[in-house]
Amino acid sequence: MELTWTASPTLNELAPALVAAIAAMPSIAKSSKAEIPTKAGGKYSYAYAGLAEHLDAIRPVLAAHGLAVLQPTSNTEAGVPIVSTVVMHVSGQYISSTLAMKPSSRPNASTCPATSAATSASTVTLTTCLPCSKASKM
Repeated sequence: MELTWTASPTLNELAPALVAAIAAMPSIAKSSKAEIPTKAGGKYSYAYAGLAEHLDAIRPVLAAHGLAVLQPTSNTEAGVPIVSTVVMHVSGQYISSTLAMKPSSRPNASTCPATSAATSASTVTLTTCLPCSKASKM
């Protein structure tokens, strides 16, 4: 798992808009629950805020500050999902975070490991660009 960053050459218009948007971000409730089986036959669970909850909470705040978020996807030659999160300002300035996340090979990890990995990578890159999860941790 490697996280990379890129940005437009200047951020003089994006930066103040991003600071204001982050200050206005709502807390995001951990409304989803995951149960993970252990090798010993037990299980553990945790609550989290999913990608949809993050996007629903942040899009109106971003728009109010002239910002938008895009999440294009692709795959490596080996089929590993790659997700980028691009935060764009109306000026054309942007910041971007990209992550390739190998699907889990654990039995019963997911019915669709590649989709699960892409969704996880989407949430990770989103929350690295926009620290919006005051109430949740990845």
